Amino acid sequence: MKRIVAASPESDVAELQFDAANIPYLTLGSTSSLVEGEHILAIGNPEGLEGTVSEGIVSAFRDNRTIIQISTAISHGSSGSPILDCESGQVIGIATSILREGQSLNFAISSEAVQTAVAKAENAAPSSPPVAIATPTPKPGPVVTATPPQNTADDLTGSYAFRQWKDGNYENAVRGFDNLIQLENKEWQDWNSIGTPLSETLRTHQLFLARAYALRGDAQRHLKHYGNAIRDYTEAISLCPDGEFSYAGRSKVYSAIGNRSQAAQDMEKARELKRNK
Repeated sequence: MKRIVAASPESDVAELQFDAANIPYLTLGSTSSLVEGEHILAIGNPEGLEGTVSEGIVSAFRDNRTIIQISTAISHGSSGSPILDCESGQVIGIATSILREGQSLNFAISSEAVQTAVAKAENAAPSSPPVAIATPTPKPGPVVTATPPQNTADDLTGSYAFRQWKDGNYENAVRGFDNLIQLENKEWQDWNSIGTPLSETLRTHQLFLARAYALRGDAQRHLKHYGNAIRDYTEAISLCPDGEFSYAGRSKVYSAIGNRSQAAQDMEKARELKRNK
């Protein structure tokens, strides 16, 4: 290990940096579309037995979905184990604790809670220099105190993620779009915390995210991660309801999983949007 980047004692989560290259790794997913009863896996070292895989389901969500109750067995030595979504293979939580008084009462911190804890810890880390924000001189009327995110929907064409998607390197594309979406949301939060954004700025932000989600959904579709693809296409449609590409892509996913009715509905919507252009 090279260094500890950030640590959150409250959540018992830390971000570590290693000197390593060309090694396989897991990616953080999202619990936003997970429901009770979905199958999950835990990989850990219970009682020192390395590389043990345990299957279970999501039993419930607690504390505003920051904690996931799971049936997957979590024995001594498995705290910190990744909890994987069986469909996508992404990490949707980290095993944290059990209730010994009951049976199969095990808990994990959700992937979103992990990201939040690490982000807060990074911001609070002494090694991170504070970012100075200029305070404007008060005057009548609205005052712009920072430069809004400069991303536009067309900026994606020059990105690493877009190039990987275009070349058919879909796993790299998914990771690239993950980073783009996180960065865009972080920039938007910074801007939004300073003042009320203009409607044009909000629309630009929504278009950028809509296209990023749609292209990540397309990459997920090619990888046959159908659940993730549907979630991404749906998010893109919510941000940009006239996105023909998103409806057409989601239609292909529904067709692949045998949902012909929904596939036909989405394809008809895509054709309607194309006719109206």
